[in-house]
Amino acid sequence: MSNATLFSTFYSFKGGVGRSLTLVNTAVELTRQGHSVFIWDMDIEAPGIQHIPYFEKMAEDIKGGVVDIAADFLENECREMNEDKFHDFIVTHPDNANLRLLPAGNLADDSEYAHKLASIQWDHLFGEDKTGGVRLFESMKQAILSYHPDFVLIDSQKGFTDIGGLCCFTLPEVVFLVFNYGSQNMKGMKGIHNALANTDWLKQLREDRPLKTYLIASMIPTGRPDLRKYRKAQWQENHTPGLMVHVEIPFNVEMAFNETVWPAEYPDDDFCQHYEKIAGLLQAERYQITPLENKTPLEEKVISKKERSEREPRPLSPAEQFELDTAHLFRLMGYETEVNKSITGSQIDIFLSLKTPIETQDYIVECKYWEKNVDKKVVDEVENNMKSVQKQYPGCRAIIVAKKGFTRDAKNYAESMHITTKTYEELLNGIINFERYISYVKTLYAGTPLEKNYIPLDVVVENTGKAVPLLEYMNRWSTEPGGGFFTLLGDFGTGKTSFTKRLAHDYALLYEKDKAGGRIPVLINLKDVSKALSLENIIYEHFSRTANMNVAPEAFLHLLKEGKILLIFDGFDEMVTQSNAALTMKNFLELNRAYGGKGKILLTCRTHYFKDRVETEDTLKAKKKGMTEPATEL
Repeated sequence: MSNATLFSTFYSFKGGVGRSLTLVNTAVELTRQGHSVFIWDMDIEAPGIQHIPYFEKMAEDIKGGVVDIAADFLENECREMNEDKFHDFIVTHPDNANLRLLPAGNLADDSEYAHKLASIQWDHLFGEDKTGGVRLFESMKQAILSYHPDFVLIDSQKGFTDIGGLCCFTLPEVVFLVFNYGSQNMKGMKGIHNALANTDWLKQLREDRPLKTYLIASMIPTGRPDLRKYRKAQWQENHTPGLMVHVEIPFNVEMAFNETVWPAEYPDDDFCQHYEKIAGLLQAERYQITPLENKTPLEEKVISKKERSEREPRPLSPAEQFELDTAHLFRLMGYETEVNKSITGSQIDIFLSLKTPIETQDYIVECKYWEKNVDKKVVDEVENNMKSVQKQYPGCRAIIVAKKGFTRDAKNYAESMHITTKTYEELLNGIINFERYISYVKTLYAGTPLEKNYIPLDVVVENTGKAVPLLEYMNRWSTEPGGGFFTLLGDFGTGKTSFTKRLAHDYALLYEKDKAGGRIPVLINLKDVSKALSLENIIYEHFSRTANMNVAPEAFLHLLKEGKILLIFDGFDEMVTQSNAALTMKNFLELNRAYGGKGKILLTCRTHYFKDRVETEDTLKAKKKGMTEPATEL
């Protein structure tokens, strides 16, 4: 398995808040982005996923589910789960091969299901000193892993139950608490959240496996905004102070009455943005548990597994590495990729599949690591390969990716053959569309009082004692080859934040003039960041909050390391208090994970935040190689 499987639970204290609909909409959104998803229906007392119209096509194939497996386990005296029966109960959506379901049970005859559920002696599984229930559901978890899904979404029982406890505290890496701003919901959710926040108890229960919690306010009426604001303030101030609601989903009549799966039926509708945000949070969390060696382009299928085991991997040629780098870019865009695939006698550099709920679109990709422009002859060869591949994959299209570029004849001819031509740089620049964010960055400076009253700053560079214009120095530093981590220190009121806004604005204008050569300025104000968050979550939440963009952190970090981004962290001292040295170092090391490759990173902080010169240098160096200037001072 090249990437990890992330288990997440959707839990609500009360019913009627749209928990299951939130789960299935998120699941389908993830599959729309090319991920494989497994839904595990653990709401055995009120199962309903298979009754949602989008899932009704699966109902006739359902033979049983969680309840049947539990009953069989008890009959077997809690020795082991019947794995064959488990696999018999897995159902794949007929129109969405990336979506599987382990249902609660067969609901064709509700009375039969209710009788089987009532017959299960749960105290034999979860009674005092009983471990059978935990072993049973851990066995199910391991069996689910045999399908190698990217994500497993668990629909939990509501309220305080043994199964709900398993779903929230034991099985997942992420828990989504779904609620509304009503008094019953808020009071019940407070107890659950407090339990999930009990760090010492959770560490012992989960054997130090981390658990992340997110809050989703759902089915929130849009009328009476004054009352909504008041109830939301009650939640923030009286129940869980400072706790952020990550996603707020408004009440939607069609969702409530028709149980619409929005990404499947209305994928271009703005309402999908709520599920895109949840999907983005899951993608960020999955990236963290993905093995480090799988976060960068790997040698995949260039030689067979058998050959690889029989001899040491040979060094890759530049052309082979170019294929792998290109395949990695397509993976970041959501495509499934295979390198060096043989189809109907044709050797294909990269084979792509993009799966949606409507169709699967296939592509062949020809990579040309040439120092000269690709000519018309290559287009002819690709067209012949495309026609051959279409015998097995009707509708398959072709893409040519070149290191340098294309002759005019080649581009015109390819266009007439409906073959896409891209340089590697064009492909790289297309991973994320930053236009909306660039517009946001310009508003931080252009047309504001800051622009009218801005005073240029000087900076004293470490080990020189010489003052130079700061903007001039930063422009020179940011255009130097390679990467760099630049730390800017200054007292309160010296203009650090004002400078970062001016710098980001100027680079936004440069990027608009030269999208291929310019660095994209990304300005993150760390005072808006919660304590001890992961780098991936900082990135995702920043774009979501500032420009309403769903940005995959993995794609962003790849662009950063490729030298396409100027990343600015403003106000490191705003993240934690000075007295917490351990958290200071943890946060700095988390931010410093962004450093590498050709990335340019600027971090600002108050000088007095550190106790003395030694602490300043120790923290800024942080045992990381490649940091040139430890600091500069305003």
